[in-house]
Amino acid sequence: GGCGPTLVAPTLQPLMQREDGGVTDLLRAALAEAFLTLSADGETLSLEEQRRWLVAVNKEEGRGSEWRAAAAAREVRGSDSLDLHAFVGVYEAEVAQGKFWGVEHDLRVLRGEGVAQHGAPPFTATFDYLYCSDAIEVLGVRAPLDRGEPRAEALLKGESWLPNEWHASDHLPVGAALAFAPKRSGSE
Repeated sequence: GGCGPTLVAPTLQPLMQREDGGVTDLLRAALAEAFLTLSADGETLSLEEQRRWLVAVNKEEGRGSEWRAAAAAREVRGSDSLDLHAFVGVYEAEVAQGKFWGVEHDLRVLRGEGVAQHGAPPFTATFDYLYCSDAIEVLGVRAPLDRGEPRAEALLKGESWLPNEWHASDHLPVGAALAFAPKRSGSE
């Protein structure tokens, strides 16, 4: 039986990725705006501007696929600077890999908002399960969401998303109280 979703997140793929796999005009515009918040000259990102960008989104130097993609883009360009095309290319690769929530996070950090639409139905799925054998007795199960709780209702209506200030993961916890089942007669 199901206890409900263990993942509740904004529906991002159609906002970021066209059917042919390319990025949407909406995402391209949001990335251009983010680029302009980072670039002093509006044309390129210096090494220092890139460092500020990548530390802002990944919290430390050298971390994250964006960091590696930016280094690869510099090598291809033969330059320490990145232009808007190279910056967008970093995120095109993220989208192609299905990292929609990561791109949304970066946009929120860089420009104060992503592309998710408040009030739109969220993406929900059940990815997390607990399995047990006949040797285990299930004493109780914790539902991932308390369906009467206002924060849970806001999630399910698309008014809030995970992760957020009250839940640091995009997955909701699953939990159960278990005990070893009593031995059946005739078994050793």
